[in-house]
Amino acid sequence: MKDYLVVRTIKSDKYRFFSCCIPKDLQSYFNNRSKFYLSINSATNKQARLICQNLNRITIELFAEIRMGMRSLTLEEIKKILRVEIRKQILWAHHVNEGTSEHDIHNRMNSLSSVSDQEHSLMKKIANDEKSYDKELDGKLTSILESLEIDSSTKTVAYKQLRRHFKSLYLLRYDWARSLIKKSGREDDDFKKEADEMLSLDLYTDLDREKRVIKDQIIQSHNISSEEIDESSSLESTSLSTVIDAYLDEKSYDNEKTAEKIEHALKMLVEDFGEIAINRINSAKVNLFKQHLQLLPSRRNQLAIYRDKSFHELVMMGEKNIIRTKDRLSTTSVNDTLGFLGTFFKWTTQNGYTDRNFFEGVKIQKKRRTHVRDERARYTDKQISKLFDSKTYLEYTIQRNNIAYYWVPLIALFSGCRINEICSLYLDNIIKLKDKNSGRDIWCFNLLEEEHRSDKRLKNSASRRIVPIHDEILNLDFLKFVKILERKKNERLFEELKSYKGHNYANSVQRFWNERYTRDLGIETDDDGKRVTFHSLRHAVADTLKQANVDTKFINEHQGHSQGNIDLDRYGKHYDAEILYENCTRRIIYESSRGRKIDFSRLRVDWEVF
Repeated sequence: MKDYLVVRTIKSDKYRFFSCCIPKDLQSYFNNRSKFYLSINSATNKQARLICQNLNRITIELFAEIRMGMRSLTLEEIKKILRVEIRKQILWAHHVNEGTSEHDIHNRMNSLSSVSDQEHSLMKKIANDEKSYDKELDGKLTSILESLEIDSSTKTVAYKQLRRHFKSLYLLRYDWARSLIKKSGREDDDFKKEADEMLSLDLYTDLDREKRVIKDQIIQSHNISSEEIDESSSLESTSLSTVIDAYLDEKSYDNEKTAEKIEHALKMLVEDFGEIAINRINSAKVNLFKQHLQLLPSRRNQLAIYRDKSFHELVMMGEKNIIRTKDRLSTTSVNDTLGFLGTFFKWTTQNGYTDRNFFEGVKIQKKRRTHVRDERARYTDKQISKLFDSKTYLEYTIQRNNIAYYWVPLIALFSGCRINEICSLYLDNIIKLKDKNSGRDIWCFNLLEEEHRSDKRLKNSASRRIVPIHDEILNLDFLKFVKILERKKNERLFEELKSYKGHNYANSVQRFWNERYTRDLGIETDDDGKRVTFHSLRHAVADTLKQANVDTKFINEHQGHSQGNIDLDRYGKHYDAEILYENCTRRIIYESSRGRKIDFSRLRVDWEVF
């Protein structure tokens, strides 16, 4: 009631008014007013409240009746609006061309440079502050829709699609202007066809039919083959997939996981635009692709709900908010993909396939600049206590005869080793060293690549290291478990794990942990709402050591990170096992909410009986 009843003081006298805000999409019906007031000063306070209630109900009904008289934004209406807009942008390109001297090479170069500068400025504006640009565009679109008496609500899927198409056209026009300035021979119909192919709305089906008829007539009248009138093949007209394959064949990556990410990023471009020629990629398509990326789910090949969906089906699900915002690709992931494509198109420019890298400078600016450590979620000690509670943990692992699922998370929790470093261990990678001072045995994991074992891969050179085995792992009779495997003549620690692509043994463990166990326990985010995964066990180790005030150089070697110093990385000797044990391993301690050490002894298993 307080929102509608307004009291104003005028010359020391108080006056009561009914206040009503007019919805933006209806303001044109009220001479563009955003609000109106009705005086109700003659009524008592009690009467004023009742009057405001009734007036509010009446205005709501009035607004609803006005909207009933408005048309909704349909696909056909979108097509009509876009045809007009395409014509406007083609005329803009001609206007730029008409202002360019045909015979002055310097003037032509300046015009091309000016067009590219305008294009880059718009792309930068969209990348850095797309919401502000959308608000500017909303003003124009609202005017267009209101003039056509079409509902201009900005929250509908149809409206958002229209706005996205307008942004694509604004970027595409720069390519058209360059084509005209360069005297490429492309005509208005070519521009229309290009816009239609990009928007995928069948705006000019009659135009295509007419072109096919003309082409058939030329073939019949001149008795030539269709290939003879097609454009001659060139590097620029090479298909996108062919260029991608050439790029991947030329490049070699030490890390196969990185290679897979790059290939996946490049192939997504083909998924979005199909087998088009490489020179058909322009700023409009790049912007459209970037928008599509932000609608995709983060684990499209892992989750059953997304696994069988095509790229465009997932985009449509994202536009309809079927894919929740928190489930979509993170800004970091989107930027990684755009970065991979930027590197690829730099190569295509250097090798003559394209004349410009349209993926340069299009990464999304993060809303809040965060330190790298803030982006890494770790499990809290409270979550660790719940995750490794004996009842649930043993039920999901040992009681289901899943030994690897039992050991791998525990080893990660007390070593910080990467998941595949653990899953690919051989029995002879478990070694015994002597403490030079006390003479006591120090059992360790020897993490290294071995020529005779092609299935063993490390992330980088810094990953080769020796990691002492934590006392909590030894107290769970880990060595007894190893001896049993030795008696069985096993070679690997977890022979039940099958490799993926010949070197990755971690897939099943990772799926168990991320998609089944932690989900069943309701532990999918940390206290700040950031998603936690198996890799968060590694972050828990690093953060625990940091909070224990352990020197960074010890943490880096323990975790297999570069020291960030060329002398230490290239010439520095690895720390002895006893130094890493004293400075890192024994200081990995997790506490309950009461400040006591979490008791892991209840997870002990009689391995001989098992």
